[in-house]
Amino acid sequence: YGLAPSLPPVDDPHFGRTFRDFCRAEGLRPRQTVVGLSGRTTMIRYLKVPIVPDWKLDMMMDFEIDEQTTKFAKDSYCDYRKVDIPGLRKYNVMMIGVSSRDQIEFFLESIPRIASFNFNALGLHGAALLAPGLNEEEVVLLIDIGAANTEIAIMRGRTLLFGRSVQYGGNNFDADIVTALNTDIAQAEKLKIDKGLVWTKATPRGDTELRESAILNETITADARMLYTHIASAVQFCKEQARFYEVS
Repeated sequence: YGLAPSLPPVDDPHFGRTFRDFCRAEGLRPRQTVVGLSGRTTMIRYLKVPIVPDWKLDMMMDFEIDEQTTKFAKDSYCDYRKVDIPGLRKYNVMMIGVSSRDQIEFFLESIPRIASFNFNALGLHGAALLAPGLNEEEVVLLIDIGAANTEIAIMRGRTLLFGRSVQYGGNNFDADIVTALNTDIAQAEKLKIDKGLVWTKATPRGDTELRESAILNETITADARMLYTHIASAVQFCKEQARFYEVS
């Protein structure tokens, strides 16, 4: 198994070559590739539908995608799956994945032998399934904070309850540090990693070094609170849509 480096492929006109060079350097010869999708050109929606036979459910979802999804995602590819929520009997919860046509076709042109596409938040759940000793009764919140996006997955045992990609990540922290300390992006990243802390109380401001440290940590704390708000919103949405109040 191998993971390609995290790159903004739409900003790399030679992404296909970048991918091939990575595989060559790592000694990888992928026969099949699964491409992870995230960011502003993707979306995961949820829909409650009546419990009906599978053939009728497929008809309903095809109609929903044709009539509703394309209203906010023109020129897009869509797919759906049923979320198997334990104990839910009154209705089905359907997960609808949407990605822009341009993004899908870019990868198809750049990477050979693509087997499938998946959303990174759902891939996070798939990776967790490889962990030993999963407790079938335990609810777990998985969070992967990346540079541009944060992937969120909520699972019970092996069952996925909820997945979402939030457009907020390390880059937001860096940009706010640049503004707060009037520095460049490289120094902001270094300060974040080397000295950044999240404080719940005000930091004392004495000499210049203390003042810079206080501003840095106050900035990071504000961004951490914003990220926490996104995560809490995802958890609340999961609770309401699944009537699954063990999530807290």
